[in-house]
Amino acid sequence: PASSTEACRTGRRQRAATSPRGGMDCVPSFLFVDPLTPPSALEQYAVERTRHGPRRSEMLRFPSDMRHMGGDAEMFERLRRPAPWQQVDRPPTASVAVEYKGEKLAAGGTILQAVLRDSRPSGDGGMGAGDLCYDEHGRLVVDSGDDKHSLESVLVATHTITCTLSDPVNEQDHPEVDRPEVLVSDEMDCLLDALDRVHRNTMDVHRSLMDRSSGPDGGGDGQDCLPRDDIAALALLGALIEIGRYFRSRYDRSRLEQIPVVEDVSCQHLATKILRQLSDPVAVAAQTVPPWIRAVARACPYLPREVRHACQCQGEYGVPRALQHLQKRLLSQACPDSRRKESDAPLALTARQKVRVNRHRLHECALRVLSPPIANRDTILEIEFMGEVGTGSGPTLEFYSLVADHIRSDPPLLRPCTDGRLFFQAYDPSFASWPSGRELLSRGTLLGLTMAKCLIDGRLLDLDLHPMLFQAIWGYALPQSALRELDPQLHESLCKLRDLDDATLAGLGLTFTHPSPDPLGGNVALDADPDRAVDASCLEEYIGLVVAFTLSSGIEPFLRAVREAFEALTPLSGLEIWTADEAPGLFAGTSLNQDHLWTTEALSTAFHAAHGYTTSSPQFRHLVKLASELGQEERRAFLKFLTGSATLPEGGFEGLRPPLTVVRKERPSPPLTPDDFLPSVMTCAHYLKLPEYSSFEALEKQVKLAMSDGQSGFLLS
Repeated sequence: PASSTEACRTGRRQRAATSPRGGMDCVPSFLFVDPLTPPSALEQYAVERTRHGPRRSEMLRFPSDMRHMGGDAEMFERLRRPAPWQQVDRPPTASVAVEYKGEKLAAGGTILQAVLRDSRPSGDGGMGAGDLCYDEHGRLVVDSGDDKHSLESVLVATHTITCTLSDPVNEQDHPEVDRPEVLVSDEMDCLLDALDRVHRNTMDVHRSLMDRSSGPDGGGDGQDCLPRDDIAALALLGALIEIGRYFRSRYDRSRLEQIPVVEDVSCQHLATKILRQLSDPVAVAAQTVPPWIRAVARACPYLPREVRHACQCQGEYGVPRALQHLQKRLLSQACPDSRRKESDAPLALTARQKVRVNRHRLHECALRVLSPPIANRDTILEIEFMGEVGTGSGPTLEFYSLVADHIRSDPPLLRPCTDGRLFFQAYDPSFASWPSGRELLSRGTLLGLTMAKCLIDGRLLDLDLHPMLFQAIWGYALPQSALRELDPQLHESLCKLRDLDDATLAGLGLTFTHPSPDPLGGNVALDADPDRAVDASCLEEYIGLVVAFTLSSGIEPFLRAVREAFEALTPLSGLEIWTADEAPGLFAGTSLNQDHLWTTEALSTAFHAAHGYTTSSPQFRHLVKLASELGQEERRAFLKFLTGSATLPEGGFEGLRPPLTVVRKERPSPPLTPDDFLPSVMTCAHYLKLPEYSSFEALEKQVKLAMSDGQSGFLLS
């Protein structure tokens, strides 16, 4: 019974004695161990206790996803080790010998197998561990040939396992031991890290299926589980895609047309199976959707985008949002016309929380309204500005645009790369003690909160973040070659250093400081002795430290701030069903550099004319012509005037809901003419009221004036 077990556990903790050995003073004499734990896990536990002291719980649990895998100790060790790019300061390591009745336990088995071998005699004086299986009554038994016996007699007994620690091994005396690097050194390490993720994601699928099964074959109800061969196929496809990315990052893509990528994989049968599971309103409302669905979505980046989006919406953002997304998806399938009637009653309503903020105190107001409990997954946040009459999605989108502008302000938290996308600016780790440094960390927190709330509410954020920024936030390994894409000027300078002879290199007078000071004016020390000269013997060490600071240690405070803020609103793991290349589009929408969305043909189709105008009206055609000729910055101003946001959703203007509608503004009384008036817009409804201008020049002048001067205010027209 649970009560007696807890009492036993409490009693043993009270009687826990201390060991006279140094470093093990806090380790109790008694430790509850899961019977399916491999000896290697117990060894590692004892070693970690010598390093870090006692843990909160004295119960050593074995991961549930390993219970059905036969105790694969090697795989368990690989899953537990730190990421290869993380800097690990490892203390002297003690070796541990795990023994049961005087015999050392085999590394490849489990503690239960060792106990079974010794507990039941057989013809040769011992027994094979046998296979764990279920009998006809659903009980776990050991099958050793013709005999099946219950585990009860073994599990209720007390078995003594001894862990003997040897003297710590000083790694400085063993130079052959390879220490983990601050940053992975090449793309091959990144490939191995990616393959580890594929393995872990596949294990999640296996575990979720086994949790639903009623027997060792994973049968369950037989309707919503995947065959084991399919799980192996998922792992193989994931590995092939990661290997393809590795080769495409190193070699000319024209020579690698046969290497598979995500777009080459079609998995329609699995996608249909998932959508069928997610189309049950009762299951969605009761949150009883099979757990293997989300696990498969994370393990399969080649699933269609709408399938992964449905998986994300069904569990991450509450029942009302899940039901709304389900209704929207079902109606879009039944009625392909996107402009269906709006009288359809929603299955559920999400409460709207209206908050009034001060434009002149944006940072303080944004931190407050985007933090719990004001911001949460159960409500949609709507912003109003003090002293202004505007309300709805228009002011809300402008609020997020203003927050994005604030995050981009000086000193820079994010710096543009060569393609215009943003990555973290590296700073000296001591910057957090400076007033400007604390303000930077606060902006990092604001970035995490804003990203999370925009993702929950389906808002757009005017920040075109680099895919490698998401890899860093997720904790994925970044290769040193990433510097070539993120900071090509610094990468080129470091490469040129390798081509210099010893005399020329010494003449440069380089020391172990970063070649360029951070924006706060500080010289970043890369070594305990920053005045140490750089010569040919330590050049590679210097280059490695520069790259590690730029891509790892110099941005770690911001990564930590973004992660913690994001997790305060929604789990960061929910974002990992998207690839690093897809994640920026979730926030920034469609890039303004896609010129095909700004052609006269595309705009004529996306813009709708009504109430006085038709698609053949001169004013409508002049507006389309003007929009097609705008530059990138003018496009941003045009969009911000029309919608409140400086970016477009996926699909460009076709993705606006409701679509952009151009109507004729009422004629003024004489002697005034339409050329004397500016256009106005209802941002929430995307409703542009355009005067009946007499010429293209008059329209261009007034529209551009409205784009520049008609910002930062929502007033009655």
